[in-house]
Amino acid sequence: MKLNAKILLSSFILLAILPFQAFSGEKSGIERAGDIGQYVVPIAALGVTFSNGDYVGSCQMFNTSLATMSTAYGLKAMLNAKRPDGGRLSFPSGHTASAFMGATFLHHRYGFRCAVSAYAAATFVGFSRVHSRRHYTYDVLGSVAIAYGASWYFTTSYCPRVEVVPVVEKDFCGICIDTSL
Repeated sequence: MKLNAKILLSSFILLAILPFQAFSGEKSGIERAGDIGQYVVPIAALGVTFSNGDYVGSCQMFNTSLATMSTAYGLKAMLNAKRPDGGRLSFPSGHTASAFMGATFLHHRYGFRCAVSAYAAATFVGFSRVHSRRHYTYDVLGSVAIAYGASWYFTTSYCPRVEVVPVVEKDFCGICIDTSL
């Protein structure tokens, strides 16, 4: 599949899975942006794997996502913690877990420089949850720890293929490392 087709497919998936509740009701702009950000960060991370032709990374992203979200929602069901607004299922924050899962995956797979903007967006998602009184700060921090742990466990550093070629010439003997593959 060509890169443009992959980007188009990723965009379609993003539009298809954005929850309708993010655009309805009496939500503030900050809360609405956080609702959307929980999907944008991991989808962008998946888009990076597609743009690099990184099938292994896509599989690692899936495993990280599955572990992060099943842990977060499992803990929510088991603990049934009360939210600041009086609701239930506060700990941990699912929105924050989703966003930080994408950011920490990018960090572990492609390096910190690739993840800076994703970390900023994920931090905003966590802020939006506390600001909208849907979560306590420790709910958000717990989600960050869950996402980081899952990413650390399932994600390896991306290393493009490298070819090492021996070079023997009249005045030189050594190796050539080609990373352009």
